[in-house]
Amino acid sequence: MLKAQLDVWDAIAAKKSERIRCFRKCTHLSLRSPERAVKWQADTVVPAALAYNQAFSKATAKPRSEEGLTRAYEQKHHPASPDGVFLGAT
Repeated sequence: MLKAQLDVWDAIAAKKSERIRCFRKCTHLSLRSPERAVKWQADTVVPAALAYNQAFSKATAKPRSEEGLTRAYEQKHHPASPDGVFLGAT
């Protein structure tokens, strides 16, 4: 669904960019920031699954997915607690 929406937006943006110079400039500038941010994140942030598997999994165990790690984190951390840590039952 999101891919289809993005494709439609690209078509609309291309048509408007041909006619409206300011729109073209704003669209171009709005795409540069996320591009830089994603490149920086890909270069500097270690995937959580990689770090977790290195520290806690046995050599024979299968790597856990990002989704499994997120679920495990959410089970131990609760946003309503003062320090963000919640180790009790929900």
